[in-house]
Amino acid sequence: MAGSRVLPEVVGNVWPLATVQTCIIHLIRNAFRLAGRQHWDALKRDVKPIYTAVNADAARAALDEPTERWGSKYGAIIRLWNNAWEEFIPFLDYDVEIRRVICSTNAIESLNARYPGPAIAAGAG
Repeated sequence: MAGSRVLPEVVGNVWPLATVQTCIIHLIRNAFRLAGRQHWDALKRDVKPIYTAVNADAARAALDEPTERWGSKYGAIIRLWNNAWEEFIPFLDYDVEIRRVICSTNAIESLNARYPGPAIAAGAG
């Protein structure tokens, strides 16, 4: 994932008005990969308030609970969210109805499958 850290900078250099947003589904999946299966249900309950928050401030406050609860056991999960934060919070600027559509990359990946050539950047996450 080292290349993904430079993506915002590269996109910003080429398209200065662009907003780079991480795929929330991939962020959540990556968090679960770092946790033991026995903790998935509890982790799911603790992470959901972050990505369903009304805005970035509420999401940051919602991150406090998993940080306190899981930080010592799964510090990598907390670092994952903190490292992705700037590319995650643009997601929170959308209305809830739009979030439901863009939350999953399935529609984008389906669109990419219909066109030959390189993947569209939004679906290549």
